[in-house]
Amino acid sequence: MNTTLTCRVLLALSLFIAASGEASAQLYTSTDLGAGEANAINSAGQIVGDDLNGAAVLWNGTTETVLGKLGHWDVATGINSDGQVVGYFECGCGNYHASQWTDALGSSLPGYHGELSKATGVNGAGDVSGYLYQSTTPKDKQAVIWSGSKVVILDRSDNYGSSVATAINDQSQAVGYFSDGKKGYRKEAVIWNGTTATMLSGLTKNSGSAALAINDKSQVAGYSTSNHVTQAVLWNGTTPTALTSLGGTMSKADGINNAGEAVGYSYTFGNVLKQAVLWENGKVIDLNNFLSASEISAGWVLENATAISNEGTIVGDAINTNTGKQNAIVLRVMSAVSEPQTFAMMLAGLGFIALSARRRKVNNYR
Repeated sequence: MNTTLTCRVLLALSLFIAASGEASAQLYTSTDLGAGEANAINSAGQIVGDDLNGAAVLWNGTTETVLGKLGHWDVATGINSDGQVVGYFECGCGNYHASQWTDALGSSLPGYHGELSKATGVNGAGDVSGYLYQSTTPKDKQAVIWSGSKVVILDRSDNYGSSVATAINDQSQAVGYFSDGKKGYRKEAVIWNGTTATMLSGLTKNSGSAALAINDKSQVAGYSTSNHVTQAVLWNGTTPTALTSLGGTMSKADGINNAGEAVGYSYTFGNVLKQAVLWENGKVIDLNNFLSASEISAGWVLENATAISNEGTIVGDAINTNTGKQNAIVLRVMSAVSEPQTFAMMLAGLGFIALSARRRKVNNYR
């Protein structure tokens, strides 16, 4: 195509887009936190996870603090607005126990006779979601809320299968899933109000599902799976809405904030690449678009976004395709621009690429 014509077409497209609406879009700047995985973030921007070397850690900005050692392998899974951290530790013999850290000092959460347990989240009141493993009952895993020194059992009235509470909001609503022994242990998403369970339907009648996050407006994020397709979903009430993927057959939503913005991952067409994504206003955004040029050229790929704060800060994990190294990454809101501006900038970049390609072609013939 003639260079002048290419630029004119791009300019016309830019003008067309500029006149076509004013939905806002966020821009993010990425920060590498170093080796580790980031699992949760609170309203103050404190991030928790682990260093992939057996220690639970907390990041304030880019400053990493190792939390008090409890076992052979410690993992932090949640943090509330007061800085209370929860997670679990593995003692080196294959057993793991729910734990909490206050001012970096760790302790076990109460259980039943030392049974296996994990804590998955914590709300502003200090109530903790998770599960216990009770080998003396027909259930393998038992969903619970730790409230102070009490252990509150969350379950259905029937007595089969496992249950796991994966998250809890500030209203102490917990979400998670059942694994029903009468249905081949297929997962089924659930929300608990108090100890009362309400099932959350999958996208089809016989699909499996799991709820992985809940915000303070009772919106729930997770996934539905059927016929070898796993689709990220958002529940408003008990009805699921499929979230757009990047073209592959597997996606999951792992976090959601009070604005209804969800994060997780999606595979691309042909399930070639696993990419961290943000779902905002019904659209899917590949978060790799916000990595710096130096990060991309070094081989970093954001594979999963695990949580998003109410302020819009996103945490997740990146893999280096050259070295196999895994680092924790945080994406912070840089500014808000209109979508037309975003598209116009993109088209301007395409114009620059077209002009550069034309110049390279001319130079090759000289």
